[in-house]
Amino acid sequence: MGSQAGKHTIEVRPDVVIKQYRSLAYGEPEREWRALELLNEYEPGLAPAPVTADLDADPPTVVMSRLGGAAVRGPIKGHTTSGSLILNTPASAIAHSSSPWS
Repeated sequence: MGSQAGKHTIEVRPDVVIKQYRSLAYGEPEREWRALELLNEYEPGLAPAPVTADLDADPPTVVMSRLGGAAVRGPIKGHTTSGSLILNTPASAIAHSSSPWS
């Protein structure tokens, strides 16, 4: 099952989700991969785990694990883990040398 979502396509498989970006513009594939790595390192299970990435491919591709459960609709109330994760993540872990804005 594939779906269109603005700047990328998504293919949902039984065990993984494959996201193919239309371009490397603004560093979206790299940012997503880095976010998945950080979340997996500092708060495993909160988000999909990074599986593989081919960031130099045409199209760039990020593969992540598929989480169980149902799709979330609307705001999530009473869940602060991701907020505290962001506040407690060392800035050095977030720094990325190939930022498109540097």
